[in-house]
Amino acid sequence: MKPERDLLDTIVSARDQVRSLRGWNSGPERIYELLRTATKLRAMEISAGMTTDLSWESVLAQIVVWHHDHPVGTGTCSERDAAEIVLAAAAAQRLDLVETGVRSGTYQVRMTRENFRIRHRWNASVEVADMFLERDARPTRLPELSETERRWISTRPVDSRTSPPPEVLRAAVQRASTTIEAHRQSVPEGQVTASDMISVLAVIRGSPPCASRQRTGSPDWRRRSYPRQTPS
Repeated sequence: MKPERDLLDTIVSARDQVRSLRGWNSGPERIYELLRTATKLRAMEISAGMTTDLSWESVLAQIVVWHHDHPVGTGTCSERDAAEIVLAAAAAQRLDLVETGVRSGTYQVRMTRENFRIRHRWNASVEVADMFLERDARPTRLPELSETERRWISTRPVDSRTSPPPEVLRAAVQRASTTIEAHRQSVPEGQVTASDMISVLAVIRGSPPCASRQRTGSPDWRRRSYPRQTPS
């Protein structure tokens, strides 16, 4: 824990240094110079086409908080002094994220000479391996639309509300039942042997109106609802 503790101490020290910035010795109108400088820096980023994940709204809010926390002095705040405070406010946003990550154990800290090296403790290789295993476990030989279903889909008008004939429903249920069984066999789920539930899911998944979406590319909001079978 020594590198983590050293980094946290460095963050605390950086926050303490903010109090000693010369800009805080200026008068109450320093807030206008601080906000103007922050807005100018943000405008320079936009003009240069730079894209960062720094929340300038949070930077402005931090400047306002600091302005009220530090006693008001006299004189004007120079542009250089204002820039120091603005850059410190921007750095504070980064330091807050680092501190939260270190304290929560999200980051691993190492020392390389005199620099800190931070990396996520999360090991992406485990997730990648799981993705490959999941892909390889998926069944590849799944039944396609039967000729009965294709014929009904190709001859059915898009705006038709006619329910599919029994032979089409039977073909769709059979295809979906085979598909569900293939998925179930590829990824066993303990003692799942409820054949009745497979039949129910087959009706829901294999209904030809769902297949019609493959042809039109959009949901058929006018399709009728069919009662689901109840396991006996």
